[in-house]
Amino acid sequence: MFINLVIWFYQLFIILPFGFFLLPFLDKRSIRSKYDLSFLILAFLIGITSLTTLTSFLSLFINIGWQVHFFVLVTSVSIWAYLYRSKKIPTFWYQIGYLNKIQLISFGLLFISIFVILFSATTAPENPDTGIYHAQAIRWIETYKAVPGLGNLHSRFAYNSSWLVINALFSLSFLNVQSFHTLPSLLFIVSVIYFYSGVLKVIGGGRKLSDLIKFAFFVASFLLLPKEISSPGTDLPVTLIVWIICSEWIRLIEGVNDNSEGVEYWLAIISLFCTTIKLSSVPILLFVVWVIVNEFKRKKYLPVLVICFAAAIIYAPFIGRNIILSGHLFYPGLKNDPIHVDWGIPSEWVEIEKSTIHRFALLPRVDKNDFATMTWQLQYKKWFYDQIPRHKTMLAFLTLIPLPMLLFLPIKSWRNLLNTHKQILWPLGTMYTGVIFWLITAPTFRFGYGFILSAIVIPSALFINYFISMNKKIILMVFPFISILPTLLILFNAGRGSIHPDTLMKRILVPLDYPKWKTEECNFGNFSTQCAVEWASCWYDPFPCALKGVPNVEMIGNDYSEGFRGIP
Repeated sequence: MFINLVIWFYQLFIILPFGFFLLPFLDKRSIRSKYDLSFLILAFLIGITSLTTLTSFLSLFINIGWQVHFFVLVTSVSIWAYLYRSKKIPTFWYQIGYLNKIQLISFGLLFISIFVILFSATTAPENPDTGIYHAQAIRWIETYKAVPGLGNLHSRFAYNSSWLVINALFSLSFLNVQSFHTLPSLLFIVSVIYFYSGVLKVIGGGRKLSDLIKFAFFVASFLLLPKEISSPGTDLPVTLIVWIICSEWIRLIEGVNDNSEGVEYWLAIISLFCTTIKLSSVPILLFVVWVIVNEFKRKKYLPVLVICFAAAIIYAPFIGRNIILSGHLFYPGLKNDPIHVDWGIPSEWVEIEKSTIHRFALLPRVDKNDFATMTWQLQYKKWFYDQIPRHKTMLAFLTLIPLPMLLFLPIKSWRNLLNTHKQILWPLGTMYTGVIFWLITAPTFRFGYGFILSAIVIPSALFINYFISMNKKIILMVFPFISILPTLLILFNAGRGSIHPDTLMKRILVPLDYPKWKTEECNFGNFSTQCAVEWASCWYDPFPCALKGVPNVEMIGNDYSEGFRGIP
């Protein structure tokens, strides 16, 4: 845990100056000397966005080893020096006013949360995809520049994600200790502190939609994501970023950010970055559309050009890595891809991969031949019956929540509330679009938590706000008590699952390394390597390791860095 804390502070030292340096270009809050938690999360995410984009670009030409890390460190120190000399290092201050006794007690939630995160961060990764390909993909990035046709060796290596690139930068593998995977837990703890600001406001009597929504996301983080904290997987960052964008979007609609024009531009850029982590998050680009539409209405065209320019910068290395790794613009994506290169994954393999993703996400335990004979209605019916009660409840809520919203329409006070918050239809529609996209493509729940929870909490916050306004005194007296107890129980459950007493003493100093599972040698067309034996998982070591030997895959040259070719 001690090493984990040290790495967290070191990562913050590198990430934050990039955000502090860039934010003033679009955010008028930069003229102030003190900032709130909204600014902090924005600076952190902009820092990660810019640093990831830079690292992704460099990964096209060089492995992400000590040379790149040293370059980034020197750049970060230089920015800190510039900020210090020009007196632009921000001072953080969060105005909460007088704290009542319940608010003071609620700080215990935050301290418990931090300990739960620290315990969880030091455990071995539990995301199954980390063993299947995340860890090996990170090692390829650490060892070689982007390798042509790497997806031919193992199709999952073509699932290009910028999140794996930034994890390779901060893995510190060049120290020859282990490949650390602490960045997800840092993102988690920063996000939780941001969400906690809503907890504090609600317990103090606040009833803004954005505060209620942040409260809900604080609880949901520990209910749904604790097993993702120690894994460099792509599900956790997408979920948290979607939740943060949702929260800040509602703040914008409420007018909380009226005195700080520029927030929406940076949130649009973060939305663009989110899609490079995982393409399934593409519906969040509707936020970018919302920003652009508003700018055109106000006849402000420069911010639109800035957003388009940022999109070009962010997507250039991402698409470049896609083409190198798979020979396709997006993988597995376009049916008629315009890219044709020698190392490209054969089109028939791409179609098989797409169908496999959908089948495994929908009915992983059904044989592919049986799956093919089922109608889509039967597939989704069986999929629903296979879900755990918690997930069934979420689906029921998503389906039924529009009904009471319609039934309440004859009530004038409800209509007035909806009219006041009519712009909320944009974020709500965006989140429902994300849910539909998730259902159609790969409906494994951990893939869709970002949109699913957002679509649930937005209308829920509306109803809570409405009932508080109807019975303000009674509800404000009772609400803090009925909300703190379930939150404590959820934190207790998450903490209990992260203790792992058999490894606790070892984890006090150093977080656990990736597991090592059994592998065996397997043959490809003109070379051999190690392949997985248990659950199709290689983890980080040995390297390189693939799923299985494929006779019609060959190495292009005499070295792995020259790439691989698949023969249809």
